[in-house]
Amino acid sequence: MKKANNRGITLIALIITIIVLLIIAGVTLAILLGNNGILSKANNAGLETEIANEMAKIRMAYSAVIVDLYENDKEKSVVTAEALEEALHISEELETATVTQTTNSDGTIRLTIVMPSGREYKIDEAASVSVELLENED
Repeated sequence: MKKANNRGITLIALIITIIVLLIIAGVTLAILLGNNGILSKANNAGLETEIANEMAKIRMAYSAVIVDLYENDKEKSVVTAEALEEALHISEELETATVTQTTNSDGTIRLTIVMPSGREYKIDEAASVSVELLENED
């Protein structure tokens, strides 16, 4: 009886292995680079963190101005653009932030803050902060 000499892999086994590896590589790339992929989610999370940090800084500056108004017995006063800008400029990284003030038709005041990142934030008398995203951040 002759013994078969099967010391290697056949061409078919090699092709099947390569096909399986290509499928796995394709799925991995889709998970990493797709519209809803890991890298896209990481970039979005970074952007959301930056926006949340800027909003927190604005709220802290706004609160500091409110506290200052109450400490100086100006309870009926409103937060002005100048006072908010001064409070923002305490932080070195926000020295270039600008604040403008507009009065709506109903008499309410709205402050617009342009942060060094270029994002615009709006804050109303109820201390509600909203953000205007840049076109390339959507």
